[in-house]
Amino acid sequence: MKIAQINKWHKSLNKDCYRNDIIIPFLLQYIHSQKKYITILDIGSGSGYIHQHVLPKSKSKIIRYYALDKDINMINFSKKNNIINHSAKISFLHANILDVNFFKKVDLIILSFSLLEFKPNQKFCKKLSKYLKKNASILIFIPDILQDILEKHEFSSLKKYIDNKLFFKKRNKFTKVVFPFVVNRTEKLLECFTANNLQIKSIVEKECLNKKSYIIEVVNG
Repeated sequence: MKIAQINKWHKSLNKDCYRNDIIIPFLLQYIHSQKKYITILDIGSGSGYIHQHVLPKSKSKIIRYYALDKDINMINFSKKNNIINHSAKISFLHANILDVNFFKKVDLIILSFSLLEFKPNQKFCKKLSKYLKKNASILIFIPDILQDILEKHEFSSLKKYIDNKLFFKKRNKFTKVVFPFVVNRTEKLLECFTANNLQIKSIVEKECLNKKSYIIEVVNG
């Protein structure tokens, strides 16, 4: 995405209830509940909207926040905002998580919108499990696409969803940029992680503008 589009999109996120009312509050609650200082790997960190709102309110419980994104313009935009906000706790990584070999073990991995861009396979899930410390977690934020399919009576999409082959393109209403949108069936996603010695700790259902989403925590326990 071009810098001008990123800037417009970033500003529009102030109106996004999914990030502001679900993801950010949940992350802060999770971080504050930890009895130790933690390191975080955010896969698909984008323009940095989430860490810009989480770090200042984290009560210094984050030792290091690794922001990883495959889009160099996203990384550069996020770096610029980091200089403005004077946060020294962030390390920026320009890479595709499917290709990079991350050299640190962390206490928490964040997977939010990055899972809308590809279908995780066993190689991906195994790699993530190696990046976790003992008893560390992955927090997965995922919208309930099945709800949309059923409400709109899109039965051709329903069959693709059942077969775990649903893919479509979605235009951002603020930037007009068309993004690929991969739909991952929640149970298939969980199968991938549990097959690599990770355990499901909790599944929390949330609602934003009458749309359901799920927060899933899997643990390297």
